[in-house]
Amino acid sequence: MIHVKGDVNEETFNEAYMMHTTTSPHYGIVASTETAAAMMKGNAGKRLINGSIERAIKFRKEIKRLRTGI
Repeated sequence: MIHVKGDVNEETFNEAYMMHTTTSPHYGIVASTETAAAMMKGNAGKRLINGSIERAIKFRKEIKRLRTGI
């Protein structure tokens, strides 16, 4: 992701962008996504998702508690 602030010359931007990109796969990212997909299979994946949801709910409740002072 690229964040651009202010006016940017499109031609200059595209030239700089093309100098720093590639169409070749980044094997670290490929391996990471394959590992994540394997982790999500079956009941283990469901447990991971449920645990993430539970932690998110606890986090929201704690933020609400801190904001309201309850």
